[in-house]
Amino acid sequence: MFFAQHELKKPKYFTYSGFDEYRDFQEILDNENLIVYFSASWCPPCKIMTKNFNEFVYIKDDDIFLHKVEETQENTLINKFKIKVYPTIMYFKNAKIVKIKEGVASAKELQANSKTYFR
Repeated sequence: MFFAQHELKKPKYFTYSGFDEYRDFQEILDNENLIVYFSASWCPPCKIMTKNFNEFVYIKDDDIFLHKVEETQENTLINKFKIKVYPTIMYFKNAKIVKIKEGVASAKELQANSKTYFR
């Protein structure tokens, strides 16, 4: 029954490649509550974080939007935010950065942080 309930909920999870990254990201920032996860394919902690981020999709509130930025595909955003550590998680409220966290976070930690930063 666990999977059946979660399959009905459509995740709001954005990834882009081959588009005008910056313009598309500006549109995503229009969402009130946004979590952006910066990842790298060569990064072992990112593999854990990706699993946790994907789990969070199913437990997050519906008004929270997610965007995963892969370092090999979205260099414009990596450079814009001066990302040097992977994984990095950025929380945006009304298009403003409210928190930056470097390192792995569990799905429960993402949920707790979203409740704190998106009140």
